[in-house]
Amino acid sequence: MKCADCGASIGEDSGPPDGWEMEDRRIVCEACADKDLLRIVDCAVATHRERIRSGFYAMLWQMALIILTFVAAALAWKILFE
Repeated sequence: MKCADCGASIGEDSGPPDGWEMEDRRIVCEACADKDLLRIVDCAVATHRERIRSGFYAMLWQMALIILTFVAAALAWKILFE
């Protein structure tokens, strides 16, 4: 049996003798299964990192608005009551 991705013989590496079955029913060798797993993990990490980054920038924007509100209130207080 040959790997669906690279064409290498399945069962001659450290993986299972009948290869790895992927989600789309392909049978692949150990090396290609490792590459597929790393691709999935990289995608998940990138998605999580982007969510953290977007949440961090949203938090910074909210903090900036709060600070600007306090500055505007202090200036209004000074103008009106001093």
